[in-house]
Amino acid sequence: MRVWPAFAYLKAAFFVVLVPLPREGFERVATEELSRRQEPDGHEHASSDGLRLIRAAMDESFAGVVVTDAAGVIEYVNRSFETTSGYSAAELIGRSMAGLSANERLDQSIWAVLSADGHWRGEIKNKRPDGEEYHLLATIQALSSEDGEITHYIGVNIDITERVKVEEELAEREAYWRALVENAPDHILAVAKDGVIMSLNWAVPGTTVDETVGRSVYEFVLEEYHDAWREALADVFSSGERVEFEVRTSDGPGGGQWYANTLSAVHDGDSVTAAITSSRNVTARKKAEEELAEREAYWRALVENAPDHILAVDKDGVIASVNWTIPGIAADEVVGSTVYDFVAEEYHEVWREALADVFAVGQRVEFEARALKATPETEWYSITLSGVYEGDSVVAGIASIRNITALKAAEEQMRAIATAVSDVIVVVDEDGVLLELLAPTTEEGLLRRTPEILRGRRVHEFLPPDQVEWVLEFVRETISSGKPREAEALLDLPSGPTWVSGRSAPLSLGDGRTAVVIHALDVSERKRLEEELQRLREETEAEAEEGVKRASEYGLTFREVTVLSLIARGKSDKEIAALLGLSPFTVNKHSSNLVRKLRARSRSQAAARAVREGII
Repeated sequence: MRVWPAFAYLKAAFFVVLVPLPREGFERVATEELSRRQEPDGHEHASSDGLRLIRAAMDESFAGVVVTDAAGVIEYVNRSFETTSGYSAAELIGRSMAGLSANERLDQSIWAVLSADGHWRGEIKNKRPDGEEYHLLATIQALSSEDGEITHYIGVNIDITERVKVEEELAEREAYWRALVENAPDHILAVAKDGVIMSLNWAVPGTTVDETVGRSVYEFVLEEYHDAWREALADVFSSGERVEFEVRTSDGPGGGQWYANTLSAVHDGDSVTAAITSSRNVTARKKAEEELAEREAYWRALVENAPDHILAVDKDGVIASVNWTIPGIAADEVVGSTVYDFVAEEYHEVWREALADVFAVGQRVEFEARALKATPETEWYSITLSGVYEGDSVVAGIASIRNITALKAAEEQMRAIATAVSDVIVVVDEDGVLLELLAPTTEEGLLRRTPEILRGRRVHEFLPPDQVEWVLEFVRETISSGKPREAEALLDLPSGPTWVSGRSAPLSLGDGRTAVVIHALDVSERKRLEEELQRLREETEAEAEEGVKRASEYGLTFREVTVLSLIARGKSDKEIAALLGLSPFTVNKHSSNLVRKLRARSRSQAAARAVREGII
């Protein structure tokens, strides 16, 4: 219950001008009251005309007026109270005031105060005939007879229902905003011009709001960020403009964190009286940015130190950038030149077609070209050309150029070896008998035997039993299928363990039998090179798998981890495709897979989770 100072004024005004005015017995009550207010000469204040004027004033007063007897039974109401209560005077007179109340406990409190003090001031809640509640701002005064006995009560009231509704609505809104602020994920502070914290919605773990309020913001941030706070406060209090900045907190409870602060002005007229600060913890974002910066430096170093040349070219073949150049040619000499300046003329058309395919449809193209003899190194290069997208358009081509001169030399070496080792052609039946043999006449060939020595003998004589079974199975499958077959096997020949590639074909003999013609070739050197390449590939993949182990919980592949890292850098599918030499469709597939495996709702959420959990 609130007692308003205005009641004192209303009550005073009422008793100076008005007196209790019941419609029946009005003159009696008024006369009794006026008889106690005689002048020293014994003359009364009012005549019967005066009483009529007072009654008219009471009836037309904007304030509601109620007169009851000592038991609270209504004897008089004015028109204003009739309007407010919803009852007519006839319905009210003779009725107890208690019957109008919507708050029995307050009624008891009012009567207790009236009995003790003779007057009461405050708010009353009553009910109209339809049950609707309304609020009154009221003053109740007891009137006593000459012997001190209470004879009447006079109430003056004003309808404040609308004001109460507004206050309740404002209270609800205030509670809503208070709850919103108190439960906001950000710290919300009111800060004075000198940085003193005036209020705070919640404190970091290890401190309380009471311990924080009254202290300076400078106590909670590292010294190198004090100037940022001073400048922000100066801007807000001088211009009222909104200011944003980031700081790092000092060590201590909840310390060592990054916060993004937004300062706004609190105005009182034209003056700024405080700054409201919304302070959001952005430590995770900062760490992610730092890690992304490290990874960006890593990828930059990887590109700059890659064994391949990596060029950015336009559709005309003009080189926009290069990671490194061959000895004897500076990067400045390369950038701005065209790829045709460094490629033998017979490969110009290959480059033109590749650039046209990449810029027209974004197709990834692979081809080989030979460098000009004028360059310090006349070498062979394998080129992979992919598109760099801006929206749906290819704006540049990324060329990964690998020197394959050594590989070409190895191929030439393999050809030379194949030429030096003569082929062996044998005709063999299903029992393993060598019916015919075409081989070198020396003992330096594949079999280390002359044809004359081997012809008519069985393979059992110079091969281990398990290898004999393999040869016979190869022969019999060729005869039964009636079709050529190809196979490779490691055989223990007289010259030593040798990889032999054999191609067979069925051969009908004149006596109705079927034999098999086998063309055998020594492919040991090729196998050795393949095994070496496989070993190198496995070593490379093993190193790459180390990066995947941290993502083992989610089952991410090496390629998916690579795609995820680039997504975390904000790269699009098309950009990733260009960097990794994949198609955008393949990148999109990897992206969908890793979002699913990381149980995320989007690519960005998957990247954030991967950063947070140390996967990338």
